[in-house]
Amino acid sequence: MGFVARFILNGAIKPTKLYMHKAGFEDTYLTTHAAERHARDTLYENRYLVGNADYLIVALWGDNGTKIAEVFGYGGISEWPGNPDKYCWIFHDGVYQPEKTLIACGDTDIALGREEEYRRTTRDIRKFMAFIPRLSDDLEACSY
Repeated sequence: MGFVARFILNGAIKPTKLYMHKAGFEDTYLTTHAAERHARDTLYENRYLVGNADYLIVALWGDNGTKIAEVFGYGGISEWPGNPDKYCWIFHDGVYQPEKTLIACGDTDIALGREEEYRRTTRDIRKFMAFIPRLSDDLEACSY
């Protein structure tokens, strides 16, 4: 399926990369601007949850009109690049869902893996957050 858009979410509560998946996107978010606003609002309203993370990667998708945000937080790096701890928080329409066990999909797993591979080639978080690595053509973002 792949992604509609991928970009760095400037001005978020923590350094954040945002991946918008095609699954349910048109029916749920309508535009990338609306999806970006939803991600910002969800992170801000739930900022107390992500305190242990140094940076975030957020995957957005839709399920029958429900706005799903999967927030992956990484932290605990004593020396860059290190091997970060990983946290995950799932939100439905901006509300934290601690009991949810459906986390991400294969496309998102590939994207997270590429991000981690790239991160390990960088010298610090600033360099890492300045670039989004390329994915295979079938997953690369298209425009809506």
